[in-house]
Amino acid sequence: MDILYSDRHLLHAPAYEFRGKNAGLARHPETPERVETILRALRMRGFGEPLPPEPVERPLLLQVHDSGLVGFLQQAFPRWLGRVGREIDLVPDSFSGRPSRPPPDPAYQAGYYCTDAQTPVAAGTWEAALAAASCAASGAKHLVDGRRAVFALCRPPGHHAARSSYGGYCYLNNAALAASLLREAGRVAVLDIDFHHGNGTQEVFYEDPSVLFVSVHADPETAFPYFWGYPDEKGSGKGRGRNLNLPFARDADEAEYLALLDRGLEAIRRFRGDYLVVSLGLDGYREDPLGGASLTEESYKKIGLRIRALGLPVLICLEGGYHLQTLGTCAANLAEAFRFSPALP
Repeated sequence: MDILYSDRHLLHAPAYEFRGKNAGLARHPETPERVETILRALRMRGFGEPLPPEPVERPLLLQVHDSGLVGFLQQAFPRWLGRVGREIDLVPDSFSGRPSRPPPDPAYQAGYYCTDAQTPVAAGTWEAALAAASCAASGAKHLVDGRRAVFALCRPPGHHAARSSYGGYCYLNNAALAASLLREAGRVAVLDIDFHHGNGTQEVFYEDPSVLFVSVHADPETAFPYFWGYPDEKGSGKGRGRNLNLPFARDADEAEYLALLDRGLEAIRRFRGDYLVVSLGLDGYREDPLGGASLTEESYKKIGLRIRALGLPVLICLEGGYHLQTLGTCAANLAEAFRFSPALP
């Protein structure tokens, strides 16, 4: 299994986030330690040294994202710094509801493009997001070149980033960028197993018949992102039937979770795709502070073996997961299922 990693993710280190329900300011949980912890665990298991990604190409970014969003993310912090004169994170203070066009001021543009108050743009955000996207895109190229399994250590995560919006700690949609590249070589399935629904990925491919999106996630009635992820969201137009949401109740046990996963995997088998992209969230672990379903470290071994049984070339893109004490073990347990995947003949 190839591991792709860029130390440029370290440039993105937001200090605080604003939490609702009277929680106020809190330490930001999407920290550089997340990826460093996973990388150490993979090294301890003997996976070898990670490979650096090739830079993602701008035309690929624009296949997935609106040029306005890409331009904003690239220029937002320098423009914000020029306005305030000191390095503080850019966070929206109002949200647009999408009027006809964004205003010129970067502070108000943030409220045009961002969907929440938990996803600040900091000094190194653009560089880190670009590096994460590069890991995913390079991983897709490794599959096209014949590798059977690749783990892209993407940070910041991506699956909440839509065509023209960012949020949920996500800026560029890494899994969608990889799937967009892979669909040039064949049919692609995306399996999202983050605790939270991958609303951005769903939106990107909602009308695309060449990409199947399957998501196993907590019921959006009680879990972020709240407004997407319901079973009746099945795709539209030519993409009708290419979107499968499988929400679980917060008190679902491991057996119920794996039964839903098996339903999703069966849909992927019927789709007869050529490649699989997995949005790997590890926040289903039972003690995760932002998720916390019923899964254990051992659960991720079972999940990995089930995914491998599909027999598809697979690219794993890291998404969420915030319990630092077990994050590396969960990731490495899943990766073990793909350790000895050889190149295609």
